[in-house]
Amino acid sequence: MDAIDDGELRHRVSAATGVAPQNYSAQLTANRLAPELAVATSRAAGVGLAGGLVAAGLVTEAEAGWPPGARQAALDLLTDGELAVLAGERLHALGKALRRQEHDQRQTETIWENLG
Repeated sequence: MDAIDDGELRHRVSAATGVAPQNYSAQLTANRLAPELAVATSRAAGVGLAGGLVAAGLVTEAEAGWPPGARQAALDLLTDGELAVLAGERLHALGKALRRQEHDQRQTETIWENLG
C-alpha cells in the first residue's frame, strides 16, 4: 500500500466501493484486506490487479507472475524510518488483536465458570 499510495488512494477506494474510510483503514492496519478491496485498491492505484491479491496474501508472488524477490526489492527501497513506522503499525494492530483475543478468552472462561 505504501508503495502505491499517492495520498488520495484510500479516499478513491472508499468512494468506489462504498466502504467507509475508517473501515478500509482498519482492514489495512490489521493486514486483513478483503479480496474485493484488494482488487479495488489495485484498480484505483492503476497497478496490476494481481498485486492487490498478493498484498492481501491470497495468491503468492509466483502465482501473480512477479519476478523472484520483487517484494523484498520493494522493501529494500524503504528507508529505515519508513520500515520502523510500518513495523510499528503492524505491531500495534497485532497488539489490538491479541488484547481482543485475551478479552474474549476471559469472557469464555467466565461463562463456563457460571455454567458450572
